[in-house]
Amino acid sequence: MFLNSDPDLCNLLSFQDFPDSLKEQTHLKEWHITHTKIQTITTYIALFQELRVLELSDNQITELPVEIGCLKNLKELNVSFNNLKSIPPELGNCENLEKLDLSGNLELTELPFELSNLKQVTFMDVSANKFPSIPICVLRMPNLQWLDISSNNLKDLPQDIDRLEELQTLLLQKNKLTYLPKALVNIPKLSLLVVSGDDLVRVPTAICESTTVTFAKKWFLVIPPHPLCEGCGVQGSCEGQRCSSDVEIIKKHHLGMDQTSASVAFSLLKS
Repeated sequence: MFLNSDPDLCNLLSFQDFPDSLKEQTHLKEWHITHTKIQTITTYIALFQELRVLELSDNQITELPVEIGCLKNLKELNVSFNNLKSIPPELGNCENLEKLDLSGNLELTELPFELSNLKQVTFMDVSANKFPSIPICVLRMPNLQWLDISSNNLKDLPQDIDRLEELQTLLLQKNKLTYLPKALVNIPKLSLLVVSGDDLVRVPTAICESTTVTFAKKWFLVIPPHPLCEGCGVQGSCEGQRCSSDVEIIKKHHLGMDQTSASVAFSLLKS
């Protein structure tokens, strides 16, 4: 089911509730409802046991119903750019969830511990909120590969962040970090780390002296202004400058974008 406010499709800009006829379509496997004025998700969503994809981005949703925990087959949940201030613990019952996007809600500060049950999540985006730290439940998602927690209020990273053994991409830019923990070196599959240098004053020597040289030169990207590296200042491979080869690596292997789109993405990171 697709509903949005694109005038070329249908005039749903004033759409504020789910249609009653939807109750008769419990066979649906995907909902795509975007750019409406919907503020609440109907409780009869619990009837949709076949639902795999629930995309509700760019609406005015203020809360998720506890019934969302009944969606045992849900694989993807996107409630980005709404007005959520909290997440119900019941979401932790969606144990088959693989992709969770809570970005752009602006007011989220914590996640319930019950989300630790989401062991299949590989992609998580909680950017553009007000998290003061990485939620504990996130650190208990053993299959997490992509974590975007940029544009929050992070002041430090947990010392046990290396428990995320499958993590490949970690986006931390536009936070309030002043240092990076040595534990980052111990994440075996980490291939892209992006941070901002506004408050970052130094990088641990362990990161700079990592035997994985390409980690420091190509995978460890610091958005200017550049932080100082412990022991070696801004010299050599640790200076954090983004060279052309860095950009090409991310375009090809991480962002999955064409050259124009990737260039735009890096422009945004600079701002």
